[in-house]
Amino acid sequence: LNKTDVNEANFSKLVELFKQTEVSSQKEVLGEILFGKYTPEKAQDLFDLFSNDDFSKVRLLAVKNGKKYGFDIETLKFDADGHVRKEAK
Repeated sequence: LNKTDVNEANFSKLVELFKQTEVSSQKEVLGEILFGKYTPEKAQDLFDLFSNDDFSKVRLLAVKNGKKYGFDIETLKFDADGHVRKEAK
C-alpha cells in the first residue's frame, strides 16, 4: 500500500478500506499511510475521518493531524481515552 500512486482514486480506495476495517492495528496502519501520503492536501478529510473513529489509536492520529495543520482539537481534549485527552492538551 505504501507503493501506491498518490491520486484521487487510490485515496478513495484506501479510505473505503479504512472504513471497512474492524481491527485497530490495521486501521492504525492504514491511517498512517493515508496521513503520510495525502497530507496536507487531504488533511481536513483525514482529520474528520480519524477524529470520529472507534479506536483510540486512530483518534491519536487525528490529534497529530489537528496539531500539525491547525484544526480544532477541542473535542478530543474530552475524549473517553486518557491517552487521547493527554495528547490533545
